[in-house]
Formats: sequence, C-alpha cells, structure tokens
Amino acid sequence: LAGCVPSVSPSPSIREPSAQVAPSPSASSLSTAEVEAAIRFRETFGLRSDEAWIRLVSADSASKVGLTKYGVNLSPDEVKDLDSRTVAIEAIKTQVVNYGLAHPHDWAGAYVDQGRGGVLVAQFSDNVEVHRQALMSGVGPRAKFEVISAAYSLEYLQSQVARIRGTDEWFTSIPAYLESYGVDVAANRLLIRISSVEPAAQDLIERHFGWSGLTRVESDGTGAQLLPFGTVRVEARDS
Repeated sequence: LAGCVPSVSPSPSIREPSAQVAPSPSASSLSTAEVEAAIRFRETFGLRSDEAWIRLVSADSASKVGLTKYGVNLSPDEVKDLDSRTVAIEAIKTQVVNYGLAHPHDWAGAYVDQGRGGVLVAQFSDNVEVHRQALMSGVGPRAKFEVISAAYSLEYLQSQVARIRGTDEWFTSIPAYLESYGVDVAANRLLIRISSVEPAAQDLIERHFGWSGLTRVESDGTGAQLLPFGTVRVEARDS
C-alpha cells in the first residue's frame, strides 16, 4: 500500500479549460513521446485520454499544477479529484491494513484498483465473509472499499519469495539473469523479472521450484544482462 496512488473515474463534470486562456507555446508542440506518456497515465487512472483533450488541457496554464504534482498536465478539476481520492484512501488504509496484519494466515494484502476510480481492495485467502463483515462494520458505507477472495495468503507468497533468494546462479542455467522478484499483491502472484531470450523461461522456473500458476515472469527478451561488460572510452577534443 505504500506505493498505492489514487485514481479517478471519468466524470462529465470535468470542465473544459478556459477558452480565454492563451495556449502556451509548448502545448501545441507536445512531442509524440509526451502525448504517449500522458495517455498511459490517464488510462491508468481512468481519466479522459484522447489526444485532442490532452492538447487542450496542456494549452491551459492552470494545467501546470498537475504537471508539478503528478508529472502530467491536468485540468483543475482532475487535480482536485486526484487529491480528494488520496485523502479518502488514507482515511481507511491504516485501519484495513492493521486488521489484515492481525490475521496473517488469511490476509492476502490490499491494493488500489486504479481502473475503477481508486477503490481500496482488501484480499483474504480464507474466512472471507467473516473478514468482510468485520471490516465493513468499521468502514463508512460510502467508502470506496471492498473485500474479495484470493487464492494465496500474503504470508504464503512471501514464504515462496524467500525461496528465490540466493538462486541467481541457477537462473543462469536457463539462461537468464535474475533482475528482481517479489509479490504482486494485486495479481496475488509472485512477480519475477529476468533478462533472457528463452521463451520457456516461466515454465522452467515454475518446474524448478515446484510451482503451478504461482508466478508472473517478465523478461526483456534480449538476455542483454548476460552479455559481458566492456569499457567505453570518451575523449573530448574541445568544450
């Protein structure tokens, strides 16, 4: 939850940027990369994400507040919505997490469903209805919060993560370079990132550890991290 960021659902009440505001020179010349970055951000958080809207918002000098706070030009109403959802989540997050940690055998972690406007989702692998009733009784009826069932407890997933520690050398037999690993709470799976060209890497990993459907393996598809490192010498002739 420390990394959770609030989300916003599209709202018809979001106002158009003021027509009286003169477009900034940079708004009409947004690069393709900047537009694509804005689209990714907006799709992630459920905001309107067509290019015409992005350029219209960016033309309003008031959108710079969003750029400063969230790294993307946002209308004043979009900034207000994002800020309000941060407050709403923080109001119940501590209560929900503390309850979950008090029931470690069932607790499967919590995350924010950004695609649905910032719903705080608590997961349990067992006794789900008992935990739902206990949490709902202490959370306001209007809170954007729900309790769902998960296949694995966070305690179990973390125990499996511990098995990966110190196995870097085995990964080279795939061949693959182990970049990082941990628990993907929202997916209720282990997330393993590797550098490899082996298309069957995930199957090989699961077979080695005796897992079945427990992991999500992300590979760069290049195996670049397995290549030997060299030295680049740069000589400057002038300033």
